[in-house]
Amino acid sequence: MKKSLLLIITILTLSLTGCTHNNGDIGTLFGEWTMTDMTVDGTPDTAAVKKGAVWAFQSNIIGIKILNEHNEFTLYWGTWEKDGDVMIIDYSHNTNPNNPSEPEILLMDHAKMRMDILKETKKDLVLRYVNPSGQRIEYTLRKQW
Repeated sequence: MKKSLLLIITILTLSLTGCTHNNGDIGTLFGEWTMTDMTVDGTPDTAAVKKGAVWAFQSNIIGIKILNEHNEFTLYWGTWEKDGDVMIIDYSHNTNPNNPSEPEILLMDHAKMRMDILKETKKDLVLRYVNPSGQRIEYTLRKQW
């Protein structure tokens, strides 16, 4: 009886102290977000949205998964930081020259991108990026989990 009680207490203690947010809580950004809309200079880019992209945030790491044909995907890794209403996504340390940024969603390869946070709630995130050629790209994301 004592061994069973000790085992139950040990299991409960371990399950209640598990970590789902490495390096602390990052707030509403934690989890996966589906890109539901993208505009370039105010014009919807339906091809990019139709292709599909999932943005995932954990700790200071961002992974962007682009869906391809035959249920395959390409995954792009970077880091991110947030200061007020500004997010910096950093792909400058991408050391794989065979894995450039995805041109369909206009991310910059091997660069730091400054994005304005236009909206951030528990379920919705809207980011605006002005690329070096002056295009205003807005990404609308919806939280999956």
